[in-house]
Amino acid sequence: MADPFLENQGQECLLKAIESGNFDALHNDISATGNMAAQSGETLGRALVFSVQRNALSAARLLIHRGADLETREPTLWRTPLIIAAYDGSLSMVEFLLRKGADVSAEDDFGNSALCVAAENGGAALVELLITHRAVIDHRNDLEWTPLISACASGNLAAINVLAAHGANLEARSVLGWTPLIVAAQYDHRNVVARLLELGARVDVKDGFGRTAAQILKC
Repeated sequence: MADPFLENQGQECLLKAIESGNFDALHNDISATGNMAAQSGETLGRALVFSVQRNALSAARLLIHRGADLETREPTLWRTPLIIAAYDGSLSMVEFLLRKGADVSAEDDFGNSALCVAAENGGAALVELLITHRAVIDHRNDLEWTPLISACASGNLAAINVLAAHGANLEARSVLGWTPLIVAAQYDHRNVVARLLELGARVDVKDGFGRTAAQILKC
């Protein structure tokens, strides 16, 4: 079935070669679509997005070598390859893209950075890697959520511990006045609540509705 992101026949062949892992065909298809890519400036970048979505590291490596744009955006959430890889929790792909110079500060359509989505879904090593590459610890998305708030919402203790170790703000507030502790209570992650209290989160803080974390947990 044709992918709407790669519309014409030449692009479809490129996609199929990536999905099948047929790198001889991939080499040939890149050469065959080379003139078109030069004209549009999009074909290889789109193929790179598809490769990252499939965690096809060898294909991504070849496409970047042939000039694919590391900052190409997928059309739905406006995510770069790095943000996609971070969301999927692919440490090897994120490491590769960072090594090639991907922008660690790029944001998707909701203002999320790679660290924001990694904090939600990724392991400690992935979060640590992004921080090592100077990701902003307390980056705020369009809802004023920080990576720590995202980690608390999903109950990702591994990410919480790494972020806290690097000085993430325990009292950051979202547009609703939610702190990490209040978010953990809102999502009923009691183990996260306990961990945040160990880290020194304030229990007296109220959200925009006048509720403390303790009051939310009792609801």
